[in-house]
Amino acid sequence: SRVSTSTLIIQCHPDVIAPVRVGEFVHKKIPNSKYVLLNSPGHCPHLTAPDQVISSIHSYLTT
Repeated sequence: SRVSTSTLIIQCHPDVIAPVRVGEFVHKKIPNSKYVLLNSPGHCPHLTAPDQVISSIHSYLTT
């Protein structure tokens, strides 16, 4: 809750390490955060869904 920088939270679904409720919790605790849930399995979206990650980051940076 002390993070003052705008933050992008990207999470895969399904993710065997961090379930959706973890990403939602982090999003609720960080003011000015944006939460993106990717429809891609795994815990490392930059490896399993790089195009979706790039698109999410681009969208975040241009808004």
